[in-house]
Amino acid sequence: MLNQAQQILLKLPKPIAKAAKALFTYPRYWVCCARARKGYQAHGDQYSHPVLFVAGMPKSGTTWVEQMLSSFSGYEAILIPEATFSEFKTGEGHCFEMPKTALSRFRRKLVLTKMHVPGTENNGQILRDASVPCLILHRDLRDVSISHYYYVRNTPWHGDYNALENATVEEGIEYFIRNRLGEFIQWIDGWERWRDPNASIVVRYEDLLKDTSHNMKQILSLFGLSVDDEQLESIVAAYDFKSLRAKNSATGFFRKGTSGDWQNHYTPELQELFKRFSGDYLIRYGYELNLDW
Repeated sequence: MLNQAQQILLKLPKPIAKAAKALFTYPRYWVCCARARKGYQAHGDQYSHPVLFVAGMPKSGTTWVEQMLSSFSGYEAILIPEATFSEFKTGEGHCFEMPKTALSRFRRKLVLTKMHVPGTENNGQILRDASVPCLILHRDLRDVSISHYYYVRNTPWHGDYNALENATVEEGIEYFIRNRLGEFIQWIDGWERWRDPNASIVVRYEDLLKDTSHNMKQILSLFGLSVDDEQLESIVAAYDFKSLRAKNSATGFFRKGTSGDWQNHYTPELQELFKRFSGDYLIRYGYELNLDW
């Protein structure tokens, strides 16, 4: 679905692609809600949490996790229309404040929803009020800066497309550091502050990549989903990054998925710039022991 829709939109001129995406936002949402309702009718009594919520930093594996979770019968991936139109307006998805009805509207539906929403008092409270467990994903922002560059250049409706359309990789990294790095650090810090520790877990993309099965066990436990080891290994194998990259080769959505790719692109000047703009972020979140990198 992602691959086909993305291929169609990428063939259209930017204004038309954006208009087409907007035009189909509500019809797609209504269809997905209908499927989620049928899923609940057929499988609702099997699950302790009818709504699963993934808050992922952009380019941190949220779609990968979403597809593994979609292995459980009945769950329908749904993005609320307000999130889509907010992204059209701001050009970004990581600054969206959810409306109060963002999750309560999913009564008697099996829903898997992933968004790039930041950790704020409002978003944290909405999750608490709806008693919805939350998985929070983030990634080394040095690697994110590179993924961001390639993703934006392949996404004409992205807010940073005009700035990066003709940029080199190094220029793209510098743009990210100067214009996005602070926002993304605040995104991580916000979830650390406002998440409910009893109904959420934080998983780093690097850890998920290193030992997918172990981390998926933690994620499934959070969501009250149960599988045996053989079933888990089957899910992990079906959605390994190599397979996803092959299936979505035309879109470039799953480009590399590696950890530490920043070392192939960061010049000494970019390293110093990152350190200046990021402060002690890498140390606080366990990516480095000190600033001597």
